[in-house]
Amino acid sequence: MSAKWQAIFRGIICSLFILSGVAKLFPIWAFEKQLVDLGFFTWESSAVFARLIIGLELGIGFCFLVPHFTKRFVIPVTALLLVAFCIHLIVQMIQFGPMDGNCGCFGQLIPMTPLEAFLKNVATLVILYFLWKKTEDPKPGNFFIPLSVYLLSTLLVFIGFPQKSSGESATPVAQEITPSDNNSPELAAIDSTSETKENPVPSTTNVKADTSQKNNPKPTSSAPKIISKYTSFVPAEFQVNQGEKLICLFLPGCEHCIETAKELATMEKSVGLPPVHILFMDEETFKINDFFAQTNFKKSYSVISIPNFWKLMGGNSSTPGVTLLNDGQILQFFQGTGDEKFNAEKLKGLLKR
Repeated sequence: MSAKWQAIFRGIICSLFILSGVAKLFPIWAFEKQLVDLGFFTWESSAVFARLIIGLELGIGFCFLVPHFTKRFVIPVTALLLVAFCIHLIVQMIQFGPMDGNCGCFGQLIPMTPLEAFLKNVATLVILYFLWKKTEDPKPGNFFIPLSVYLLSTLLVFIGFPQKSSGESATPVAQEITPSDNNSPELAAIDSTSETKENPVPSTTNVKADTSQKNNPKPTSSAPKIISKYTSFVPAEFQVNQGEKLICLFLPGCEHCIETAKELATMEKSVGLPPVHILFMDEETFKINDFFAQTNFKKSYSVISIPNFWKLMGGNSSTPGVTLLNDGQILQFFQGTGDEKFNAEKLKGLLKR
């Protein structure tokens, strides 16, 4: 292999890994969610591992630009990483099919099916083999150079994209919006860590028994049997555990969320809707006003952390999410853009019951 072809192959691999790392950064939460969906990571650990993996990819890309320990270290590490990705893709293809979904190799920038990603990785492994056969490391080499490149790349990822709080004890922001509101309303905070507590049972010490109540007990009011998982993320006055309620889980900049909100706005005008509260993910929140302007669906809303948002959505789910509740019980959950996507006619049928 001539020096020209070696340079071309180095450039190809360098470009692939740098593009892969940069693409995963926008948005980085999507890659974090992908790690969580694998079942091996929590939101807290996925935030760390996502940045370590992205730093590794960027480091590998830049290491192909410097001729130090390329054959003895950089190429073997790159090959091992690609083999690990291939194994993951094979499992994914067996479970969900070779053409289902986005593998996430290039984040949301360039969607690729598992089969396309697998073929890309195999082709890259072939190129790596030829490079390994023809590459000779200069002696003496400096192992500190590729190691420093990786550490610096990882450090820059952690600095440029700091981890957000897991949101377990964060305070989401709630806003009440009425159709007459043209300006940004004032913010009112709700405590996301609030818990529903039962009324304490009074002690029977020094209390005389009332026998008249035993024979003719009076009905007593009790708290709802079902406490919705949304309780801590909506205003108390919304009374999510009483009667029919709609909870919408939207991203402010999500096109599918905007279209769903438009459908709900149309449906509200024609047949009416139960009380609605929107839970926005804490991403691109500056687009919330534009969201309401585009959809004409102005409702009370809360902004909640990314981990809490996806915990409410559930594993392997995607936006938009629309939940119909009755006394805190989930009657219907619409999600994503596939078979379980929002269906206005189905919601109408459920509301008629």
